[in-house]
Amino acid sequence: MRQPPKHQLAKAAITVWRLTGIITFIILMMTAGALTYVAYRFEWPWFISAIAISLTLLEAMIHILIIPNIRYKRFRYEI
Repeated sequence: MRQPPKHQLAKAAITVWRLTGIITFIILMMTAGALTYVAYRFEWPWFISAIAISLTLLEAMIHILIIPNIRYKRFRYEI
């Protein structure tokens, strides 16, 4: 049976993954803001904006706080 890879990435990888999550959050927040503006402008129901903003915040919490640590613990490589 094959041995699992031995080497782990540097701790700086967590920072890179968090920065990627922050950039994604900013883009999604701008999209949610645009959707909120359109919903207000065309008098759509308020819950459309609430759902968009809530999903964006949930995505941010998951991809900035939780996933980078899990990736770091699980990711290994072998040359």
